[in-house]
Amino acid sequence: MDKSIDAMDAELLAGPEIYHPSRLWQDLNRQNTEQLRRGGIENFKRSINQNYFNFLPLTLGDAQLFRLMRDAVGHGRLPLPRSTMRDPDLTADGGLLPAKERIFNGRRGWRKFLYRTMVDLLWDHVARELPDDRLRQAAEPEIGNPIDLRRDGRLISQDLAHSFLEWRTLAPVLAGLRQGDHVPVVAEVGAGYGRLASALLTDMPVRYWIFDVPPALYVSQWYLGRLFPGLRQFRFRPFDRYQDVAAELAEADIAFFTVNQIEAMPGDAADVAVNISSLHEFKPRQIDNTLRQMARLARAAVYLKQYKTYVNPADRLIVQESAYRLPEGWQPQLWRTDTADPRFFEAVFAKAQGSV
Repeated sequence: MDKSIDAMDAELLAGPEIYHPSRLWQDLNRQNTEQLRRGGIENFKRSINQNYFNFLPLTLGDAQLFRLMRDAVGHGRLPLPRSTMRDPDLTADGGLLPAKERIFNGRRGWRKFLYRTMVDLLWDHVARELPDDRLRQAAEPEIGNPIDLRRDGRLISQDLAHSFLEWRTLAPVLAGLRQGDHVPVVAEVGAGYGRLASALLTDMPVRYWIFDVPPALYVSQWYLGRLFPGLRQFRFRPFDRYQDVAAELAEADIAFFTVNQIEAMPGDAADVAVNISSLHEFKPRQIDNTLRQMARLARAAVYLKQYKTYVNPADRLIVQESAYRLPEGWQPQLWRTDTADPRFFEAVFAKAQGSV
């Protein structure tokens, strides 16, 4: 693991300074790398995943939990869980893991109840939001050793539920881009372990490019490679020119790059560019640069899901919703509060006809 991550780090740091991690980014990456070393990548859904999009509510006033409870009551449902959960903090002999390795600390029973309630209500919310009953067959992949939370015998998760909400927004965009034999290319900047890639690759014909920083890039390459062993992969490696890898990349179903390598890609090389909840980790000029690169890379649409307001104490920054603006020639087609978590908004931008 360490050699692969070191190679990714070296490529990132050899690139332009604007792609070098902010202080917040550096702190998170150190924490994530240490958790991977301690728990093993085969258990990453019980360690670093709590630093991605798997939120752990502390009180009934948690923004997402409170919204989902109100939603449940509005639909005539008691806001109580129907799922079962095995305690993820127990050792094989029934003891407790060390505190730094636990998911639930403090008032453990209460925090486990809040988490189970939130994921269960989120599952109901997604079922109401989707146009069909695909959740009836969906299950969280067991690769990565997720929290064992089950409903009707199937493994469910907060990650899978949020990925379906994002799928709901992206699916019609991607459907409109499939013409003849063309398979749309989705380029995601900051994909975490690849949860959205997993949902889209499972559900529809797409090709997927991931641009990220280590250790997340290493984790997504490991995870998606095991989840989709039959798909053709372009694994991370340094290269000098796009022409050196173009032929191989054209044959790949999934590709992995450090975030600085986005500059090597030609304009309009992808169909849709995506970023979910990582731009707030950047400095303002890094946010602007990333949005410019995403707009340059995508020929049709850009999808964002971000915090409305985020306080970055490491870099002494407050990132507001107004920070997320694309270059001239891109028009917002959708801009709304996330239906499950009011701390977030989601937006879809389309390139105006005739824009270059």
